[in-house]
Amino acid sequence: FKNCSDFYFAVSNAVKDNLTGKYNIPASKIQIAPAAIECSEVVKKSEEISEIIIRQNLGLNPEDIIVGAVGFIDRRKGYDIFFSVAKKVIEQTKDKLKVAFVWVGRGPALRKMQRLVQRSRFKNLIHFVGFRENPYPYVKCFDVLLMCSREDPFPRVNLEAGVLRKPIITFASSGGSKE
Repeated sequence: FKNCSDFYFAVSNAVKDNLTGKYNIPASKIQIAPAAIECSEVVKKSEEISEIIIRQNLGLNPEDIIVGAVGFIDRRKGYDIFFSVAKKVIEQTKDKLKVAFVWVGRGPALRKMQRLVQRSRFKNLIHFVGFRENPYPYVKCFDVLLMCSREDPFPRVNLEAGVLRKPIITFASSGGSKE
């Protein structure tokens, strides 16, 4: 791609840094073009299913805290980190408050994680719900978005969660999340 390109668009500074650092592409040949979303559509679609129904389907009460994630369930996206954090938080808060973890998405590790959760003592508090055509009602239910990707050039779900005014926990050096 270096021999055929005169100019590059990167979706984040993390991608630009990768192009300059790993591939020696001059920074002057790279323009940042961050992902964009239609904010009004995210808000509109987030209202298609009520929070009450989602919480009931998950066996959760209105006062329960939901830490959520959305994305492809593979190693790069950190499903194992999500599960590990969930277990620790649930253990540390079990006598104080009810915290549930919900991952919306599909991927090669979906069935594995669903089986692992079902065999664990956390089966009522950790949910891998699979693919949803419209994930926004779930994001609206989240109290916090946990972005546990090991690498992600510019995770769109961060923008969507931001539109729905959800705080995001992320790794500083995992890609474009900090932007």
